[in-house]
Amino acid sequence: MVFEGKSSGIWSVKPDGTDVQWHALLAGDNPVEVDFTPQGEVIGVQNLYYGQPRGDTLVHWLTGGVYERVDLPHIIAGLPRTLPTMPVMHNFGHVAVSGACFWKSFPENRGADAPLQFLVTHFNTQRVVRMELPGKARPTGPSRTSSLNSPTLMCISPMSSRLRTVR
Repeated sequence: MVFEGKSSGIWSVKPDGTDVQWHALLAGDNPVEVDFTPQGEVIGVQNLYYGQPRGDTLVHWLTGGVYERVDLPHIIAGLPRTLPTMPVMHNFGHVAVSGACFWKSFPENRGADAPLQFLVTHFNTQRVVRMELPGKARPTGPSRTSSLNSPTLMCISPMSSRLRTVR
């Protein structure tokens, strides 16, 4: 047994089903998708990170991190705490994040200092949002949340293949 409890989390396992390990655990619902920075940092999206009001979020999943939710402290009771409050990179509000990935072929992805482009899909609003993350700096700690640029909305119509960018 690796972990017994009600916490959801970010896990890894070898293709043959062995070596199950937890990367991060949380008192929340539905971590949806993760992708990796060039340095191997795990960035992902999480539905219902905040309960009242609802907040669906972009999260930097720190190795060994235990992510709290104010209204569900019993879920992570007894687990070691990494920080008093774990960092959330961005709160989208009630959008139902449904997927995410780095845009690796983005034209401006040149050099170590170039910002990383992260795409997040929102089910409720039927949008794809492009987020810029710092390229060289490791996005950790609560003070880093301000380094996230304002999102550019990229609206993709399901009825056509046209892409419209809204700033």
